[in-house]
Amino acid sequence: MICQDSMAGLTVNSGFQRPWKFRKVLELRFASGILTGSRNVSEEMEVIRNEYAAGGNPTGKYVSGLEISAWVEAMRSLEYDPVTLSNKSKWP
Repeated sequence: MICQDSMAGLTVNSGFQRPWKFRKVLELRFASGILTGSRNVSEEMEVIRNEYAAGGNPTGKYVSGLEISAWVEAMRSLEYDPVTLSNKSKWP
């Protein structure tokens, strides 16, 4: 993913910034180092961003200390997992 135009107040000076924290987000696909496709996911990121803004937690579930620790570690990760991105039950 490549992102542009970060939103004030959402980014943290720690780790990998999640794509929903940007206004413009493109998902790039590569095979053997060659760009094979791209997709504008800016609107999907806006939906995620709005869900966070509405409740502070898009899942609406109570978050334990262990879950918060896992979330902090996930924020520091450089991994991009499109399955997690599309599966709201796996959002931190």
